[in-house]
Order: sequence, then structure tokens, then C-alpha cells
Amino acid sequence: MVVITAMNDGVYEAELHVGGHIIDARPSDCVAVALRLGWPIQCPRSLMDQVGVEVEAVASDEVEAFRAFLDSVNADDFEDENPSSDED
Repeated sequence: MVVITAMNDGVYEAELHVGGHIIDARPSDCVAVALRLGWPIQCPRSLMDQVGVEVEAVASDEVEAFRAFLDSVNADDFEDENPSSDED
């Protein structure tokens, strides 16, 4: 398991919890290991309260409208406003 433990002077700190051992490591390395091995990544609520940000959910109708746009658009819909003269 990976635990993001703290943030000091703008730098996160993390630990790998492996086989009863706790290993201090860079958070980026811990997250990379966790993603590759399917390990959980945890962070204390107190740290999340201190440095976390809230993300607003996107309305599903906006997502559906964007998907519909992507389904209908093609490369010909975009024209080069400044054609290059290098294509002689």
C-alpha cells in the first residue's frame, strides 16, 4: 500500500507499506509502483483537508453534448486559415 503522509514546504512525502515494513520514498515513485501493482493509495483526511481541492462534477448533459460533437466532427471541418507556401 502507498500512503501520502504529509506536505512540507510544498513537497509531498510518502511511504510504501510492504510486508510489514514502511519505506520512505518519493511520492511519484510510490504512485508509479501502486499503479503498476494495483495497490491502494491512501492519504489521511487531515492532509486532504489541508491541501486538497474540491472538483465540481460536470453535468452529464454537457458530457453527452460533447460526445455528440466528437461523433459528428471530422478533419474537413477544420480549414487552415494560413496556408503555407512550402507545399509547392
